[in-house]
Amino acid sequence: EYQKTMRKFLESQDQVFAALAGGTSTDRSVPLQPSAADNGTGSLSSAPLDPPGSVKPAAPAPVAQPVPIAPPPEVAKVTTPSMAVSADLPKVDDAFANQQTMQAFITEVLVDRTGYPPELLELDAHLESDLGIDSIKQVEVLGALIDAMPTAPDPAQMQEIRTAAREKQTIQELSSFMLALHAGKN
Repeated sequence: EYQKTMRKFLESQDQVFAALAGGTSTDRSVPLQPSAADNGTGSLSSAPLDPPGSVKPAAPAPVAQPVPIAPPPEVAKVTTPSMAVSADLPKVDDAFANQQTMQAFITEVLVDRTGYPPELLELDAHLESDLGIDSIKQVEVLGALIDAMPTAPDPAQMQEIRTAAREKQTIQELSSFMLALHAGKN
């Protein structure tokens, strides 16, 4: 019984390999199989199983049908601070009207550039040590404020602007500087 099972196993393996190789099974010209005259003694004799080339290749496996793929779920859009002064900021002309409007304008620019909530931005909070706004972001904010000026600063004022980028560290200081710069009093 064991030998019959093993023979069937080997035959099925031959068929599988033949199907995979695209040909017929390998020729087993002298496989071992029980003799007809054996009468159950278990002795084995050599005899071919099947004539060479008579093994039929296994039927091809059924092809799976493609499953339609659902579109990916909507991903929440993340907004990052923009590089340009956004349209929802206070009007530039109004911003340079007085200290209060300038402070509100600077606060809005900081909110736009950093993503901080306006409640976090106090007028006397130090931009770097209290709010964690690094020098690169401070220069970016100052650049946005200068770009928002109704008239461009004079080339002579550029050194003052560079100094202000290092020294003006609160919204209140930036507000005073921008108003003085706009009035030409620096």
